[in-house]
Amino acid sequence: MRYNERIIFVKTSSHYDANLGKKVEDIPVTSINVPCNVNSLGIKATIEIFGKSVKNALVARLQYPYIGEYDYVLLRDKKYKVSLSRRNKDFYLEEV
Repeated sequence: MRYNERIIFVKTSSHYDANLGKKVEDIPVTSINVPCNVNSLGIKATIEIFGKSVKNALVARLQYPYIGEYDYVLLRDKKYKVSLSRRNKDFYLEEV
């Protein structure tokens, strides 16, 4: 398996802004760049994992487990939410 793409795990800090009345994300605190293999999910696998048909659902496979904290990931200059993680090596991503 070729690990020819890069995924960035991003951890941000956030605080409550009383003037806006909501939680506001600050700039990213940490970002870790890790090599990965990325594949799109088929329709059947997408429905099994997400419970619905999701456009742009991907699976990112890492060579070594990633056990750090993160809020979201960046892949191909797009922001993704991790919906499911298996063995901290396989990350099922849904575009935000």
